[in-house]
Amino acid sequence: MKRYLELVIILLLAFVLIGCGEEAPDVIDNTDTVEVEEKVYHRVTFVANSGGYISGTDIQDVEDGKSSTTVKAISSEGYEFVSWSDGEIDAKRFVKDVTSDISLVANFRKIVYEYPTIFIRTEGSKAVTSKETYLNCTITVDDNKNPEYSLTRVEARIKGRGNSTWDKPKKPYRIKFNEKVDLFGNGANKDWTLIANYVDPSLIRNYLAYSLGDSFDDVPYTTSTQFASVYLNGEYLGLYMVCEQIETGKNRVEINDDIDNQISFLLELDQRILDEGKTEGIDYFFVNNQPYGIKAPDTEDEAYNASECTRIKNYIQFCIDTIRNGSYADVKTCIDVNSFADGYIIHELFSSIDVNFSSWYISKDKGDRVKNGPIWDFDISAGNVDYNDQARFNDRLFANNNTWYKYLLRHQEFKDLVKEKLTKYYNLIHQVIDEKIAEVMMYKPYFLENFEKWKILGKYGWPNPPEIVAINTWEGQVEFVREWLFAKLDFMVSTYCR
Repeated sequence: MKRYLELVIILLLAFVLIGCGEEAPDVIDNTDTVEVEEKVYHRVTFVANSGGYISGTDIQDVEDGKSSTTVKAISSEGYEFVSWSDGEIDAKRFVKDVTSDISLVANFRKIVYEYPTIFIRTEGSKAVTSKETYLNCTITVDDNKNPEYSLTRVEARIKGRGNSTWDKPKKPYRIKFNEKVDLFGNGANKDWTLIANYVDPSLIRNYLAYSLGDSFDDVPYTTSTQFASVYLNGEYLGLYMVCEQIETGKNRVEINDDIDNQISFLLELDQRILDEGKTEGIDYFFVNNQPYGIKAPDTEDEAYNASECTRIKNYIQFCIDTIRNGSYADVKTCIDVNSFADGYIIHELFSSIDVNFSSWYISKDKGDRVKNGPIWDFDISAGNVDYNDQARFNDRLFANNNTWYKYLLRHQEFKDLVKEKLTKYYNLIHQVIDEKIAEVMMYKPYFLENFEKWKILGKYGWPNPPEIVAINTWEGQVEFVREWLFAKLDFMVSTYCR
């Protein structure tokens, strides 16, 4: 039995030794081999021809069967998008299910404007929100009738302007070119204004007043005027009136405003200056409880000081005292009575609401007398006011409320001068008003386009009286102004020429 167990053990050991010496069987890999498929891409290119550019990614590598991202064809100032090269007319564009390389061209065409058009592009397309701070911009002017006055991306700055009008939806602006520019042939200068005329539903009150000022004999200077469609950062803002900034210089109020022992100045009767943070005794002064803002000389000039302000103030006080208490011969030594007669006739004809409040100017050159002008700001005039019946209706005088006119009209000689000029200007006033109205009617579509943007006709807006609100067409508004002015002219003639 013992020998039997020993034999079994020996056999088991032999079996183990033999098994350990054999090679391990091969492992069979049943996993299939997977080949990595390379993705296919196609190039999609969006190109703009002259007159515009592509907004978005203009060169895209798109996976086969996928779609490109969307781009948009943007027109430059003075151009409009027409179509893509494959006939698609939507400016927004993408390519669906791309299976090959493709190139699409955006086509633009130049717009032909019959009326001058101004394109303003601010830096970064920023909104103009301040009357104090300028924004950098470029200005393009398209004037097809006078191409010599067209401009292309001229560097300038822009800010808001105006008083009550700045709070209106259609904003007025001031632009300052980096270099002098001759806008529409009105003389080279840096400073210009864009007048919105928002509260005047005829758009022509300022235009007619300035046209008369330019036609009268003794208004020393009147701003030029030019209507123009205005675009700001691609948005149509309406029809504006381009005017010169009221200031001294060549093609403006031409006086020598250097500071020396001779008095010269440009002043504005301006009640609003009290709310502008200006300094009394430097920037303005009071005479007879009315504030006069100093436009020239430059109050920031090193040679200017409070003594110069006092000197100008004393001279104005002397003039008013002379007009009020002196003889007519004395009056003629200190003021140009002809310029004051012309100024009075225009302000009286329009019953300008601000005539004794603001925007009323006088100037004096060295060695010369005080002159009335420039005339300025007539959008609230010719019956366009609902808070003062004396100015609203054309069968009464109004401009004689102005301190200077009031005292001058106490002199029979000045009233005789007004009579003489009214007789002389009567037909001229009719002619100028009719000609200017006929002129704007030639470009009626551009005026009507303004009211498609600003739907104010037939609706109340400050300070329109009921008789103006009742007129719901632009043509009706223009005719209202025409009839109102002619009736007021006849009233003035009956008052002064009988």
